[in-house]
Amino acid sequence: MKNITTFLLIILISITFSCSSKKGIKLLEYERIVINDQEMSSEDIRDLRKAFRKMIPTEHQFFDDAEIILFCYQTAEDKFPDFYAVFLEEGFVYEGDSFDALADSFKRRKSKCYEINEEVRFIISLYQ
Repeated sequence: MKNITTFLLIILISITFSCSSKKGIKLLEYERIVINDQEMSSEDIRDLRKAFRKMIPTEHQFFDDAEIILFCYQTAEDKFPDFYAVFLEEGFVYEGDSFDALADSFKRRKSKCYEINEEVRFIISLYQ
């Protein structure tokens, strides 16, 4: 009986971790994030990182360009940022350049993206 309980507990824990890892974007430890030519504060970057983890993954076809692009730099000297396309009106974040998401749509494919939550929307609104 004790072995069965231990086994079930291990399975429950592994399911919990596997489900939680499929949620949201794990934003790297970026030193700088620029939105609309404005650099985010380190506090807002930290809050955005937490909010991105809570977003729900989905798929969507995009037919318009993103309203906002996050330029994410790992160091102050970094010349090649990572991109996150924010389709604010549609309510999605695409991990990459919005042109890639549009290219998927032209090929009649849906792009993997994430539903924007209120925390992400609020943080981004501070830089509009």
